Amino acid sequence: MTTKTEKITEVIFDGYFPKEICEKLKEKLSGQTYMQFEISYSDYCGNCNLCVSTRRPRTSKKELKEHFIFHALWKLAEA
Repeated sequence: MTTKTEKITEVIFDGYFPKEICEKLKEKLSGQTYMQFEISYSDYCGNCNLCVSTRRPRTSKKELKEHFIFHALWKLAEA
């Protein structure tokens, strides 16, 4: 029996994001677009790194990063 492993592409935005901002981004952008963004963050002393990933096959880190930034700016403009 052969098991198929699923490749996950992940991009980490290093920075000093407040936890509240990361929670809002996760709430508003998780599952969005054909990439089905999976968003998480790590909190260290109130400063967070944002992690965006996708299970979409054959997605490069560059493509994921560019598409996430584009979509986040689009959502900002709609608000």
